[in-house]
Amino acid sequence: MVTKLNWSAALLPLTIGSVSLLANLTWATVARGQSAASSVPASQNSLVAKKSEQGSVLKLDQLAQPSTKAADLLLNCDNDPLEVRDSKVKPPCQDQNEPIAQSDSSSPGDGGGGILQPTKDRLQIKFADRDPYGFNFGLGSLIGEPSVLRGGTRLKPSPTVEQVLALFPIGGYFEKGYGPSQRTLFEFIGDAQGAVFDLSHTITPKTFPGQLSFNAQTTRSFVGAFTGDNSIGTEVNLPGGADPWVHRSGGGFEFLFPISSPLKIAAGFNYQLVSVRTGAFTVNTSSVDELGNAVTITDDGQDTLTTFNFAALLKAVDNEAFPTKGTKLALGIDASIPTGDAQISYGRFTGSVSQFLPLNLFGFAKGPKTLVLAFQAGTFAGDVPPYEAFAFGGASTVRGYKGGAVGTGKSFILASAEYRFPIASELKIIVDFDLQGALFFDYVNDLNTAGEVIGEPANVRLKPGNGYGYGLALQAKTDFGLIRGDFAFNDAGDFVANFTVGDRY
Repeated sequence: MVTKLNWSAALLPLTIGSVSLLANLTWATVARGQSAASSVPASQNSLVAKKSEQGSVLKLDQLAQPSTKAADLLLNCDNDPLEVRDSKVKPPCQDQNEPIAQSDSSSPGDGGGGILQPTKDRLQIKFADRDPYGFNFGLGSLIGEPSVLRGGTRLKPSPTVEQVLALFPIGGYFEKGYGPSQRTLFEFIGDAQGAVFDLSHTITPKTFPGQLSFNAQTTRSFVGAFTGDNSIGTEVNLPGGADPWVHRSGGGFEFLFPISSPLKIAAGFNYQLVSVRTGAFTVNTSSVDELGNAVTITDDGQDTLTTFNFAALLKAVDNEAFPTKGTKLALGIDASIPTGDAQISYGRFTGSVSQFLPLNLFGFAKGPKTLVLAFQAGTFAGDVPPYEAFAFGGASTVRGYKGGAVGTGKSFILASAEYRFPIASELKIIVDFDLQGALFFDYVNDLNTAGEVIGEPANVRLKPGNGYGYGLALQAKTDFGLIRGDFAFNDAGDFVANFTVGDRY
């Protein structure tokens, strides 16, 4: 009799250890910083450099004595000097509707704070000022990062995980606030390739730090493992020729803890029923594709998936909306517990790093010029259901390929390089925006692991498993987020254009 290794049991101590290690390291850093700050003589009459939410840094000395020296000037977003006339001046990169950041002697984990709002790199179109005690609605998302709850509007540690391949993924939200520390939120996305609904309730208790969230969600969409290029026969079809729609319904809870301003961690639990069906709103399930290969674990076409999840996100950048220097790090760990007839057991690890470097090569207008270098990697231990596997190709992975066209694997590495340069500033087409261009190169490799995915959707259809894309992007920097158009060729000479919102890094 073969004994099946329970990867979830093996990973739980690792997940708990990761949280403990991150917390200990960060609190030690905070303690050292507070000790150093307390040793500065008050007679120096200095204002300690303080970062705003978007990373703008104030370096102001001797504010009591007005001066026009360079040392007493604040640089604005375009690196132009701005004379400091008032100690309450707002950094120009900071949202002018937000309060000026004040000094706070409380530790990063003190309880009772407001709900963590999404950073500016997520699309947000508000039709009125947000009322923390009333009803609010708009386009985009109000969910902050990181989040380990499952749902199609929530960002994952890696874009290769649980892709929702919407044509143009702009959703909407309705929010009911019960004060700064509690809310109920409903978010949705809907188009010809996906329908996503996420209902959550979030509270920041005063008795302990961080915030607690519960959600119920359902997602019906295409996923990268079952898509490809239909012109060369790499798409997966069900018996009878129907497209496979992956339905996910379930819920969970998570606890998000902001260790410090740039570093946040989240841990939680999710329960899902996952099925493959012949349409977005049908009850007809299928456990195999038209070639007889498995698309689910169970024979009835519906699997039970129960996971413990952990994520960590570090954003040490100068501007969260449009970074020009700094580092982003993301880590994800998922441990599946065998439940139901499927008895799925796996450990999934993902990690990514993005480095933003100022680099003055060329540009056509005034503004920052930036080199972005990014690297991602991931692997599974245990079972790899096709709808959970890593999928490659498309705007978030390898531009120049259609979604899922490169392959599906148990492991992967993904590298990108992108040079961003200004084209024009202060333009207006309905909304005000700055236009920047980007030259990019993406490469991915599944490390020859396509055959270890249940049903082998990539191997059977002879997807390459590795590939690269290169091209030009046009990016509109607006007050409510980044709008991107990517125009790329791949290593086979094919051309693909993608239009989407939000930064890919």
